[in-house]
Amino acid sequence: AKAAATQQAAAAKEAAVADKAAAAPAAEEKAAKIAAAEQAKADAKAAAEAKAAGAAEEKAAKIAAAEQAKAEAAAAAEAKAGELRAEAASVLGTASDESRGLLSGAESEASSLLQSARAEAKGVLGEANAKADALNSAASDKVAEVSSVNSAAQKEKAGLERGIANIESEIAETQATLDKTFFLNFGKKGELKGQIKDLKKDLKKENKKLEKAAKAAEKTQAALEKEQASADKVKAQADKIVAEATAASDKITAAAEKKAASLQAAAQKKAAEVTKAAEGKASGLSKQADKLSPK
Repeated sequence: AKAAATQQAAAAKEAAVADKAAAAPAAEEKAAKIAAAEQAKADAKAAAEAKAAGAAEEKAAKIAAAEQAKAEAAAAAEAKAGELRAEAASVLGTASDESRGLLSGAESEASSLLQSARAEAKGVLGEANAKADALNSAASDKVAEVSSVNSAAQKEKAGLERGIANIESEIAETQATLDKTFFLNFGKKGELKGQIKDLKKDLKKENKKLEKAAKAAEKTQAALEKEQASADKVKAQADKIVAEATAASDKITAAAEKKAASLQAAAQKKAAEVTKAAEGKASGLSKQADKLSPK
């Protein structure tokens, strides 16, 4: 019975070893499955992490691309805004140059017009003054000539009148002496009477000369008055010539001044239109620029 028990125990031990040996592959298989599951889990995690990293990189790349595109668009807008502002400045500059050119041209034309008109007016007035001077000079020369003749005639008349006055005075003095002479002093009385007689003869001669000289002086005086009246008429004619020339000269100058003012006014109006149009265009360009790149 002991031996059988021992044999039985040994058989049971062998059976246990056999069972253990039979169970070992199953455990190994289980361990392999567990290891495979862990590996799959790790691989899945790594794949998920790699996918997440790729998505993050893709997102970062898209953000970077968007930022780059935004920066490029901003730079392009800034550049375009700069071009628009430059164009606006150019429009204003061109308009300013054109306006100055219009005003300068009008001023130059007006100045030339006025200068020509003044020269023409001066010529008209100068010609009239020369003609008037010539008329007055000729008339004055005639008056001077007749005046000289009249002066000589009046001088001769005055000289004779003085001579006659002297003779008359001498006769009166001699007569007074005669009246005072003693009536029996025949010699002296005869001599004084002879002097008075001679003086009266001289007086008669001088009176005849004076009568002739007076007529001549009257004629020369009348001739002088006539010539002076003629000279006055000539002067009035000369004054009229100068007055008419002055009026014509003033008319020429006034017409030129009116035309010059009209030219300058037209240029100012055109310059204002050019400036206004340029300012409108420049304002539009500046607004476009401000929309693209606000200051």
